[in-house]
Amino acid sequence: MYQCRFRDSLWRGHTIHMAFAWLPRWYDTIKAITFWHPRWKAGENYGNIVSTLCKQRLDRYLAGEKPDNFFASMLEGRGGSMNMLPLGEIIADCADMLNAGSDTTSIALTNCLYLLIKNPTCLAKLRNEFDEALPDGDVVAPFDKVKYLPYLKACLDESLRLYPPSATTTPRMTPPQGQEIMGEWIAGNTTVLCPTYTLHRNPATFPKPDTYRPERWLENDAKEI
Repeated sequence: MYQCRFRDSLWRGHTIHMAFAWLPRWYDTIKAITFWHPRWKAGENYGNIVSTLCKQRLDRYLAGEKPDNFFASMLEGRGGSMNMLPLGEIIADCADMLNAGSDTTSIALTNCLYLLIKNPTCLAKLRNEFDEALPDGDVVAPFDKVKYLPYLKACLDESLRLYPPSATTTPRMTPPQGQEIMGEWIAGNTTVLCPTYTLHRNPATFPKPDTYRPERWLENDAKEI
């Protein structure tokens, strides 16, 4: 048993893994040669933190505590019966979830603030919505008072459209017989994907795609986007 810092372990370990992840064939060799580097230890610490937390949560579940969160979906089927994933998969999924929002959230919020500053009319509308929804005494906006504000959500959706924090979408595979995509024939069992940036700036779906216009998410056809 030892102590280590979660944030430090995540970031330091992440940097060295990302530096060599582009060389999968040589990854194990590079790691063996540079095993002495403290960032490898940081990555190991992060894995140990996640593993320990998962095992503690699993022990509480087996003792009768029913978690009301995403962890429950890895332990139970739709009907509530126990249908636990292998422990290794649970740990891997939790490690991904804890890591996934560490950078993209800050990127998304920074982009949203930038676009609001560049578009003062939108910023004024958002301020008016806040003024109407929040009492004067609220220094920090309570989540339950802002989570359903329509223009706030539209501003966030529009900033995510223009500047998506993640560059790529989930890969797909063509059927064994192959498939035609936008006039191009793609062989069967081929992995394909389209950059998120390109999808979000398709003028057929988003008229004036380079314009920051949160109102598009409040129009009648917004649900079809």
